[in-house]
Amino acid sequence: MTPLSVAFIIDETFVMPLCVALRSLLVHVAPNCDVVKVFVIEMNLPTASKDLILRVAETSTTKCPCQVEFIPCSETSPFIAKMKLPLLLPSHLSVVIYLDADILIRADLNVLWELTKDTSCLAAVMDVGKAKPNYFNAGMMVLNLTYMREQACVEEMISKFMIAGPNFEGFPLKEQDIFNQVMGTNWQKLSFYWNAQGLGSYANFRVGENLLFTPKELQDLEENAYIAHFTGYSGCSLIQFNPHCPEPVKPWSGMIMNPSTTAPNPYVFEWFQVLYSIPEYRY
Repeated sequence: MTPLSVAFIIDETFVMPLCVALRSLLVHVAPNCDVVKVFVIEMNLPTASKDLILRVAETSTTKCPCQVEFIPCSETSPFIAKMKLPLLLPSHLSVVIYLDADILIRADLNVLWELTKDTSCLAAVMDVGKAKPNYFNAGMMVLNLTYMREQACVEEMISKFMIAGPNFEGFPLKEQDIFNQVMGTNWQKLSFYWNAQGLGSYANFRVGENLLFTPKELQDLEENAYIAHFTGYSGCSLIQFNPHCPEPVKPWSGMIMNPSTTAPNPYVFEWFQVLYSIPEYRY
């Protein structure tokens, strides 16, 4: 089996979620995997945070070796760094699974690797919020780096960003919109199980005739997702207390809720189980 290559982009605020994502990745890796190579594009991480990530990698698997490589990034925005991934990652690397850190992995990513190893450009999952067939969510992407370098995709994305400006004028979903505009329809569509978005939140509004899910399909996704991606809106609004405070949408906020039922994302508690299995975060 070929090495499994995975990439994350984080700054100090996402060290804890990365530790959960990394641990959940490694405990599900098949024993016959040669090696898991994790590339962390990091923005000024202190040494203590890097040491913590290395300890999580060392203690999370006995099945196969895990190699973590930290790649310093001078960009101040993770959105720009994501668009530059093919240039930031080692030039010998031809394919990588990119993951946002706000996820929980519940399956062996070697399965995803085998599904997408021959992808011509990019493999991803349709964005549940947009619900447009040819629009993907950029929180989990299998990138054919060789193709993207040869086709100058990075240069095209950065050009669009330079025209849009630092506030991504005309691109409300920032780098995700730019990725989609540049890639167009040239991407391999994967099952929602590989990037289960908006659970306990806007995914509920995609259930029904001529929509994304039947009630049974959504229920199965809430029980058997391969990758849970914590996107969505909270049922607990803080705007009345502080109009400048963003809505809490991540597990560590403790408040991922469905606005209509206040039912939590079904994977929040499992996320915390993984968190508390890490000695540094055990209470």
